[in-house]
Parts: sequence; C-alpha cells; structure tokens
Amino acid sequence: MDGSFRTNSLYPENINTFGDTEDDVYYDANDQNRTDILKLVLYDLNSAIAPPQIRLMAIHAALEEFDHDDELLHDEELDLRADHILLQKLTYAMCIDPGSVEVGYICSAMEAVYRAGRTRLAQSFHEICDALLPLFVEMIRPPASYV
Repeated sequence: MDGSFRTNSLYPENINTFGDTEDDVYYDANDQNRTDILKLVLYDLNSAIAPPQIRLMAIHAALEEFDHDDELLHDEELDLRADHILLQKLTYAMCIDPGSVEVGYICSAMEAVYRAGRTRLAQSFHEICDALLPLFVEMIRPPASYV
C-alpha cells in the first residue's frame, strides 16, 4: 500500500495510487453499507473547513470512495450532492490559493464523481454550471505575470 492515503503522509507521491490497493472493497448500487459510508464521507467533506490538513484528509477519503468506474454508484454520489459539496470546496480553495494541491485534488474528485451516467451528469451540470464554469475559466487563464 505504498503511496496510499491510509498509511502514508498527507501528501501522496502520486495521486494515481487511488484504487490500486489489494484491499479495495467493491459495492453494488443497492448496498446500504456503501450508502452509509458514502454519507459519512460526504458529511466529513462538507464539514471540513479548517485547518487545511483536515480538508485534505476529507478530500483524500472522498477520492478513495469516488475512484471507481461504476456509473450507478456515481449516480448515487450525485444524488447525495457530492457535486455541490465539491463545488463548495473548490470555490473555497480557489479563494485561498488557486494554485494549491488542494484545488487539484478537488478537481480529481469532481472528475471521478462525473463518471456518472449521461442523464444524471447532465442534470448535475445544469444545477451547478453557472458557478462551476467561471472557476474552470479562472483555472486555465494565464497569470497576469505571463504576458
């Protein structure tokens, strides 16, 4: 489990280590245990404000939970408003330090959640696009010193 958030430092060497452990647990969309765990992860993520280490720990836990390729599970994550929580965290992180590692991890978590089915993905994007698009534009805009 080298590089795993469960055993090593707060900042992993490689974010691609999510889901690469032998002890991964896979759930189906009807598993109540998975829903309960997801609710706890989202509650922790939503509640994590300060200090930054607590926010990063919550983001890492969310990344571990969201890093799979099951569309039905991602639909469930969106039904539980993971996209809204991540948008809130992204907005906060962009206000503090737009170039931070935290912003990158939140974007990775959002990408994972957005592996949902097309219908649910469209609904989510319709709900938050007015707030999300300006953040994306700000991320790709070159810094003022670049000119």
